[in-house]
Amino acid sequence: MKNIKKIVALALGGVMSLGLFTGCSKDSMDLYKAFSKSQSVTSMTTKTDMTLKVSAQNLSAQEKQVADSIIPMINNSSISMTTKTNQNKEKTKAQVQSDIKMNIANMPLDMALWMDTDLTGEQLKLKEIVKLPSALMQSAPEEFKGKEYLYMDYKDIANIPGAGTPDFKKVTEFSKDLQEKLVKFISKYAMQFNPKTEVIAYKGPEFITQQRVAQLAKIYEIKLDDKGFKELLRYTVNNFAQNNDVLEFIKEYMNSSLQFAGLPEEELNKAKEEMDKAFQAYEKNLPQFVEKINATFDGIKDIKILGEKGIAIQYAVGSDGYIINEKGVADFVIDLSQLDKLNAKAQENGAERLAGVYNFTLEFNSDIYNINEYNDIQLPELNEKNSVNYMELINTMVSGLQKLD
Repeated sequence: MKNIKKIVALALGGVMSLGLFTGCSKDSMDLYKAFSKSQSVTSMTTKTDMTLKVSAQNLSAQEKQVADSIIPMINNSSISMTTKTNQNKEKTKAQVQSDIKMNIANMPLDMALWMDTDLTGEQLKLKEIVKLPSALMQSAPEEFKGKEYLYMDYKDIANIPGAGTPDFKKVTEFSKDLQEKLVKFISKYAMQFNPKTEVIAYKGPEFITQQRVAQLAKIYEIKLDDKGFKELLRYTVNNFAQNNDVLEFIKEYMNSSLQFAGLPEEELNKAKEEMDKAFQAYEKNLPQFVEKINATFDGIKDIKILGEKGIAIQYAVGSDGYIINEKGVADFVIDLSQLDKLNAKAQENGAERLAGVYNFTLEFNSDIYNINEYNDIQLPELNEKNSVNYMELINTMVSGLQKLD
């Protein structure tokens, strides 16, 4: 039952995140169309820069001691990532290369990732290669020190006794079918998703320069303050919880997923029975569930979640209708003193009261270019001297722990 609930929660969360960008206003629908069109892209390059800044006030002596050592490390950190992607129209073959430059507390920790996937044959072909920061490899077992790459080949995992062997042709068919159904579902759902909170606005045209080439783009902005964020979240959760189309879509998704999970017939029937009971219980207890949802939102009405900057994200839609840039800021607040008041047990047991107020401000900028153009992706050549097999590393570490016992 727990596993079924987790999967349902993930499915809801994924669809809800898409629901945030939809609505009945013209600006909302225009941006939604750009999101939908961008899903058809077969190749692209994405360059993303991110920073996270943290500040704290009203700290207890114990909190201050921890914060003084951690906050400067976070504030002096940054991440820059360039990712190239190629895939076929059927999305059954894909190659990805990602170069990641991290600066953590003024210490560079650069790494890279390659992935090569092919679902067209009888067996799944999947290889992942990671170039780890040299500092991390120094802590590896002696026989692996000094090696650059950590790689995983799916066939190594498939050979593990007891590992599942799903039919990947069915997985591919399911993935394609699900994508088509998801697009239809969201298009239908968007027509009735109409929160009072105005979320999306067209800001006008603006020149966006990428790779030294400027193009005129339409700029759309999602902007929310603390009050608007809570109102939108409340509306969205209530709307999803009580929408029959949402429930039917999740049921269909869950049933389809179970068909190719590779489970023995007895386990498959048991999982289906468990899932049916979970949905029946949900529908039966829906009024109480909705009541609890709204009670939760009432309880956090006066607790700040977003800081002064709120959430502000701009999307640039290029002349071809694809999203070519995303940038924004998300300013979150965690007021431990307010959250502590909600914890009645802590008060009753005389636990130490927390007083700190923490602000987390995430800023990011992503350029998306080379859309539907071929990207040159070269997987590194591996040999015994420069690489470590992931399964070999795990087995070595497990053997070492067993010797300690």
